[in-house]
Amino acid sequence: MSRIVAMETISFEQAAQLLDVKVSKIKQLIRENKLLQAKDEAGKKAVLADSLMEYPTGLAPLEHLQGTVLTLLDGGFSTDEALHWLTSPCDLLENNTPLELIRAGRHTYVNRVAAALGF
Repeated sequence: MSRIVAMETISFEQAAQLLDVKVSKIKQLIRENKLLQAKDEAGKKAVLADSLMEYPTGLAPLEHLQGTVLTLLDGGFSTDEALHWLTSPCDLLENNTPLELIRAGRHTYVNRVAAALGF
């Protein structure tokens, strides 16, 4: 049985406020694949909330996300396909979403699977 993973989003403005940066910096972080862009319920571009994480030094883009996204893109995934893969349960990852595992510090495992999918 597959499960639906809700993608909570926040506006670019909210993300900028949380990170104490300008909206232009949020757009740059998205271009650099350090944050994930998704559409909110109204279909407007927004930031995927799970691409941010609280660290001892404060809220920041999720570490190691960029490497995984680049691995997927280099392997032939489109940006939309990469977002879908990152947020969907995967049999190869014990039915966890790749994003859950990256957040849990298991990025090396996720990257190995991502690299294998690209070939």
